[in-house]
Amino acid sequence: MNNNNPEPDHSLSLPGLFKSVAPLILLLNITSLVGFLGVIIISFKLLDDIAENNYQERLQTALSVETQRQEDLLIEYSLWDEAHDNLIKEANYKWAEINTGSYMHEKYGIDFSIAVTGDMRPTISFVNGERSELLIDGLLSAGVDQLLKSSLSVASNYKIASAFVRFQDQDYLVSVSPFMNEEDTSLKSDGSFLVIAQLIDDEFIEHLYQSYKLPVLSMVAHEDISDSVLVLKDIHDNEFALIHWVTPMPSTRFLPWLITFVVVSFLVISLLAWWVIFRDVKTRKQYEAELYQLATKDFLTGISNRREFTILSNRELQRAARKNEPVSLLLLDIDHFKHINDKFGHKAGDSVLSHFSTLVQDDLRDFDIFSRIGGEEFAILLPGVDRELANKIAERIRKHTEQVPFVTDKEEPVAFTVSIGIISSAGDNNLEQLMHNADIALYQAKGDGRNRFCHFDG
Repeated sequence: MNNNNPEPDHSLSLPGLFKSVAPLILLLNITSLVGFLGVIIISFKLLDDIAENNYQERLQTALSVETQRQEDLLIEYSLWDEAHDNLIKEANYKWAEINTGSYMHEKYGIDFSIAVTGDMRPTISFVNGERSELLIDGLLSAGVDQLLKSSLSVASNYKIASAFVRFQDQDYLVSVSPFMNEEDTSLKSDGSFLVIAQLIDDEFIEHLYQSYKLPVLSMVAHEDISDSVLVLKDIHDNEFALIHWVTPMPSTRFLPWLITFVVVSFLVISLLAWWVIFRDVKTRKQYEAELYQLATKDFLTGISNRREFTILSNRELQRAARKNEPVSLLLLDIDHFKHINDKFGHKAGDSVLSHFSTLVQDDLRDFDIFSRIGGEEFAILLPGVDRELANKIAERIRKHTEQVPFVTDKEEPVAFTVSIGIISSAGDNNLEQLMHNADIALYQAKGDGRNRFCHFDG
């Protein structure tokens, strides 16, 4: 019997097919897995770089804020005629201990302060809140002389300059300002100046870490330098200090888990990666909001500083001009504020400024723009407010200030009043002109006896 059926081809059977395709499938799976893991690792490397740059930017911003705070403090003293009289003319150490040396050290962390005459003769100096003798020649050669020249060349009304300086084998953040006349910010004729500084040490680094929510920071030597380091340079552009931190890298915290999950499911890895990215972005936005708060608010009273007041007011004036709406500007100056400092001390004077800002805010609307623009001087921009209403608001503030004195810790009332200059506009003036006109009205109010308001009539 003949059999015409062909012999089966075992090379095309399922077992044979699996044996030939399985290595290819395995190779494709391994290639896909390795490729995907490679993408994840590269992505996290980018996130590591972003985190590293982010922390460095935060540290630089923190140092800038600390410098600005120190400069703001120095401006208060260099514009204070009584400070010049007691630090330069008389060298009154009793006054200095209360108002500069120990007070500045305890409240603001100032490690040394020194008042110097125009012929480079130190009059009063403090180190760590205690009376001490600083070598002015060493300070000058360390770079303070260049800082003084830089401050005198500043274009703004406030002559001030800051830099990192190495002095007596220690590193400092130094700020220098010549003494200026309190009335018009012109330079004192004797050429005297004031120097204050914070020591860049472990305590300062700990302050940065705690106050600005930075990663753990430390000072390192050059031989210990790594990628996570910020190099500080002095006024001569010499490297003299390095701040190191350990960045909590996303790859260190999450990548091992992600690699495990990749083997199980690509989807889980993708979702987790997106979660990490979202969390990092959210944290950065929150931190930027905090930095904006520090950069735009007055550190003593918590209200807008001059920078934010200028930005918001210019924006509001443009809007008022487009809609032809009225707007009023008030300049407020606490009367005889110098006497408050003289009688009760600089600390009480600071508290009076905070107390006054709280009183004024109670009399304003949420969208009114209120700012401390320097010393005991404040400014308010009132959108949609004409002359008649501006006068009523000014009178309300004046009465409120007069009727609610500040009470010290010793239950001692500190009564004070305020003088106010007002300018009302139809929205066709720029901010600089409004400030100038309101300032004229303010001086008229003071000249008429203070504790009153005057309206600029052109």
